[in-house]
Amino acid sequence: MAAIARLTVVAVLLASAGPGAVSAADESTVESLKELQELRKEVDRRKSAMRKELRLLREVLGESAAEAAEPYRSDRATGALKAKELAAELRLLREELEAVRGAIELPREDGDPTRFSVGGQVRTRLEWNDEDFNNGRADVLQLLRSRLRVEGHPEEHTKVVVEVQDARLYGSEVNTLDGSGDRVDFHQAFVTVDEFYDRPVRISIGRQELSYGSERLVGAEGWSNVGRSFDAVKLRYGAESYGEVLNAKLGERGERDLNLWGAYGHILRRGHTFEPYALFEHDKSSTDRLRRLTMGLWAAGEFASATNQILGYEVEGAFQGGDRGTGDIVAWMAAGRLIYKGTGWTKPRVEVGLDWLSGDDDPGDSDDQVFDTLFATNHRYYGLMDLFTDIPRDTDRRGLVDVMLKGELWASENVRVGVQVHQFSLASGAGGKNLGQEADAVATFRFNDAFSVDWGGLIFVPGSAMKVRRNGEDPAFKTYFHSSVNF
Repeated sequence: MAAIARLTVVAVLLASAGPGAVSAADESTVESLKELQELRKEVDRRKSAMRKELRLLREVLGESAAEAAEPYRSDRATGALKAKELAAELRLLREELEAVRGAIELPREDGDPTRFSVGGQVRTRLEWNDEDFNNGRADVLQLLRSRLRVEGHPEEHTKVVVEVQDARLYGSEVNTLDGSGDRVDFHQAFVTVDEFYDRPVRISIGRQELSYGSERLVGAEGWSNVGRSFDAVKLRYGAESYGEVLNAKLGERGERDLNLWGAYGHILRRGHTFEPYALFEHDKSSTDRLRRLTMGLWAAGEFASATNQILGYEVEGAFQGGDRGTGDIVAWMAAGRLIYKGTGWTKPRVEVGLDWLSGDDDPGDSDDQVFDTLFATNHRYYGLMDLFTDIPRDTDRRGLVDVMLKGELWASENVRVGVQVHQFSLASGAGGKNLGQEADAVATFRFNDAFSVDWGGLIFVPGSAMKVRRNGEDPAFKTYFHSSVNF
């Protein structure tokens, strides 16, 4: 601000000074005046731009800071200056002009983000699948996902995000000349405005990812080649601890829309997080009229020892009630995990957990007792083979019990390895309940901060219930190579 004020004052002095005011005998002074006049022309060209910049800087610095800036003032006319003084005046003018240019070109100094930022991701995954429980029927798939994200900040407390995505399967085009772009879409396109009237209020409107708590009910499902996003509006009040309400339209059907309504709380207390929530789905279609309320609580926290070893926990419980068609909905879910984090360069992590999702004892009646995981990121919890990503469908509406043990550590500076095992069972119903055991081994190599490669080797040994359900009794195998570049 001082730079602009000084530049303006000096420009006025230059405009009022005439060439006759300088002694012709002092050649250095004459040369300096010529240079000053050239700079004055540049100043005139920049006046309009600097006025706009002045308004912007006042908004950034605040009026009090603008008033406190002391402008440079010369006590004498330019013609009264000696050669050395005039040279000093010229140097100051140059410095002030460069300072103004820097204020225009550099990011804001108060920590606000730059006006625009561009990022994205390109990732590929090669999968070899033999998941039908009959040996000799393997399938090889190559997946590609590309995302380009542009984030703009047109004004303070205003953010615009546009993220374009192309998610495809190698060989899915008609031929090598097919440019239809069937898989190109807006993964996200939303506006966020916060700090309404200096209040901790934030609103986000548009197509966006939603992620809450453990993502056992609402998550982005990043492992999916497409990923999940919602056409939604969110309103949040609070900073560290906050409350948030949301609405997402899941189906546009005129007067018979499918909507999701929700309310979440996020409470921080000395290293522990508590999130109570309520989600209401309302499907007005005449074929399958649904009104389902899901209420629950997710909590997580850590306890550190004197040697910096950490014992953490994560628990969640939820209840579902309502009606579908002529039947009632009564279902529940409970989950818990204990987590140990060690010290040293290997940073070992051991996790043991139990998930229990209620099932329907009689899937043939009208009542619904199976817990629905809604829009969960189930790849994170129920095995990397993704045999149980759509619950209740993947368990024939009989629920799921998962006992899990997981361990991982850094094998070197850039390589992290991990193993997890699961025992899956049906939660209800007659007959055999043993779905089987799954073992997953994974390794991640970080080439640098942008590029990483993952390998996974997975096996599922079917139990009696899975053999009946999938009509096969051979183990299922899957391996993948996954690479991603973030920019």
